Amino acid sequence: MISEVDLIKLCRKNDRKGQQQLFDLFKRKVMGICLRYASSRMEADDILQEAFIKIFHSLIRNETIEIVSLGAWIHRITTNTAITFYYKERNNNGVLQLDQVNEKNSVVSAESVLEALNEEELLSLIQEMPLGYRMVFNLAIIEGFDHREIGNKLGITESSSRSQLTRAKAWLKERITKKELLYG
Repeated sequence: MISEVDLIKLCRKNDRKGQQQLFDLFKRKVMGICLRYASSRMEADDILQEAFIKIFHSLIRNETIEIVSLGAWIHRITTNTAITFYYKERNNNGVLQLDQVNEKNSVVSAESVLEALNEEELLSLIQEMPLGYRMVFNLAIIEGFDHREIGNKLGITESSSRSQLTRAKAWLKERITKKELLYG
C-alpha cells in the first residue's frame, strides 16, 4: 500500500495511476458525504465528480501547500463542493424552500430523531429534506459547525441557521412519526 505522502506526490505530477489510487482510497467516504447533501443519487454522483476534479486540480496547482491530514482535507473540499451545489440549486429554483414545514412541535432533540432510524433510512430522509433544511442539518448535526459558521458558509444569519435546524428536526420528527404509524 502506498503512503498518503507518496500518493500526494504522484497526484501532484498528474500521474493517472496515482489519481486512480487516491480516488479508490477515498471514493466511499466522499460518496457518503455527497449523499448526505444531495437530493438524489444522480446529484451525489455529480458532486462526487466535481469534488475529485477540485481535489486533483488543487493538488497540482498548490504544490507548496502542506496537507497534514489527507482525509480531512478531502472531506473539507467535498463539503465545500456540496455547498457550491446548494448555491447553484438555490439560484436555479429562485427561492430557498425554507418554510415548507409546520412549526408545531418543532423543538426536538437531534439525538432522539437520529436514534429512531437506521443509517439507510436517515440518509433517505435527509435526501428528501427541503434544500435549506438539508444544508443546515448536515452542517450542524453531521459536520459539527456552529450557527455562526453555517451562516457564513451559506450566506444566512445565525438566527436563520438556528431556525432552519429547528425546522429540519421537526421535519424529520414528522416523517419518523408517520413512518412509525404506518409500519408500527
